Amino acid sequence: MPIFAFFITILVGFFADGIFYNWINWPGGGAVFAVATMGAFILWALREKKQKDDPEE
Repeated sequence: MPIFAFFITILVGFFADGIFYNWINWPGGGAVFAVATMGAFILWALREKKQKDDPEE
């Protein structure tokens, strides 16, 4: 899973930078989307761990 998250984050950052740099002249857009993607993976992993630890929820 960590390797998958790494490559998806790289791809999201690359494509977002390509789109937003040319479209609205936002050079740091790729980094923002890459950080948001990795944050989503981290939150997902924490939620999965919590559900395994506490099956009632």
